[in-house]
Amino acid sequence: MLDEIKNDDWKLPFLGITADREELLLIDWIICNASKLVPDAFIPELTPLRYDVWKNLAIMEETSKSDIQFTLSISDADFLLICTPTTFRFGTGVDCGFYLKKKLAKFLRSNK
Repeated sequence: MLDEIKNDDWKLPFLGITADREELLLIDWIICNASKLVPDAFIPELTPLRYDVWKNLAIMEETSKSDIQFTLSISDADFLLICTPTTFRFGTGVDCGFYLKKKLAKFLRSNK
């Protein structure tokens, strides 16, 4: 019977989103502006999230990946969904706000 169990059956599901460079930079921008966007935001609580953003940006740069699996807690995803502008772009780039918000909503919908 144990021979029938595949190795993949033991893997935990990925708890996060796949984010590109602009989406990660938008998350960083949101954290920087959290005190203005959310009156009760406690910036030190967001430091681990900001660290993860920059760690993943460095990995993307080193590996030349266009996107990365970004792990999120439910509370971080809730916070980001509240604060992410529905439309946001850096210069003339794609609307990373809209795509990030869709990813966050899908993540939360599947984990609540």
